[in-house]
Amino acid sequence: MSDLPQLLPDLPLEVQYLILECSDWLQQSVLRQVCRTWQHYIDTSDTLLDDCYKTSVPQDPAGEEEPREGHPFIPRFHNIVEYRSAFVRTPTGFTPCILHKNENGEVVDWSPEADLTIYLSDPLLKPGTTGYIEGMDICGDMADVNADPNGVTLSYETLSTCSHGSVDSYLRDTCKGMAIVGRAINRKYFKTSLSWSRVDGNEIRLKLLIESESEACADEQAGALISQLSISQAPSESQ
Repeated sequence: MSDLPQLLPDLPLEVQYLILECSDWLQQSVLRQVCRTWQHYIDTSDTLLDDCYKTSVPQDPAGEEEPREGHPFIPRFHNIVEYRSAFVRTPTGFTPCILHKNENGEVVDWSPEADLTIYLSDPLLKPGTTGYIEGMDICGDMADVNADPNGVTLSYETLSTCSHGSVDSYLRDTCKGMAIVGRAINRKYFKTSLSWSRVDGNEIRLKLLIESESEACADEQAGALISQLSISQAPSESQ
């Protein structure tokens, strides 16, 4: 890793930092590999840290019997909560992924998640938040499986989290939750959504809802696979 970006040797540091601040949060893992200067700025910048906490998670209306007035506490979550939104069943288990759908909302294909390694030690709640994560309930929507529009939502298990929680613990818990629910719902694709409820004061409880996704017809999925293979095998201009 060099001390300065090779392509921008004469660009003032202030401009380089501005470029980093305008980048998407998911690009940080790649940008920090450019040079030591960029790595240090990404690892220490309050601005870039704040960019990772833009996700607002909805409050579960069933989680608190008597909504309180005069309590403006609204937890701000790491963007990872919104980013991890789907799983695919594979021969080895369940893999977090990005789903690609057609115009009818049916899943045609999937792709792997980005590299999330640099965010693992980040707290799940925005630093400075006075909230405490008391635990996370794992739930599965059985409506589609039972072919009943009024199907019930089954609660499977409660997973404990540490004080404030971390991105690493959250990602691990979503995988554990998916494995639990997946045993009962025999589908290939799943979507996840998170909500929260207040337990006491600023103590909150999370709820991860896992629902099955509809698949596109086999011909459409095969067409997507052939198209993907054609792109990956296309010769480069330099060849």
